[in-house]
Amino acid sequence: MDDRFTTSRVLKAWWAMQWRAVLATFVGSLVLIALFSFFAALMGVSKGVIMMFGNIIYTGVAIFASFYFFGYSLRKDYGDFRFEISQKPPEATEPPTDRETDAESPESSSAGRN
Repeated sequence: MDDRFTTSRVLKAWWAMQWRAVLATFVGSLVLIALFSFFAALMGVSKGVIMMFGNIIYTGVAIFASFYFFGYSLRKDYGDFRFEISQKPPEATEPPTDRETDAESPESSSAGRN
């Protein structure tokens, strides 16, 4: 493993994202599920359906919060380090095989023109 990826740095970055995502998931889903449950109960929706949609709301909020705070943790300055996303350099192309070289030779291409 690269010496820049120490356990303390990984934990610091993970914790910066995780506690925010967990807190946002708890608060966001609590509010949305409470509102949904209130209005669904007024309309006479069964308890089972409310619970099923509550789980869907919770999962959606958790996924959104995880993505959002993952992006936040990538932009965050951690004091002694920060993340940087860079594009990989293009891979070197392999030299052509003998068959590809023969197909591209001037002799084979001029023969097709006659």
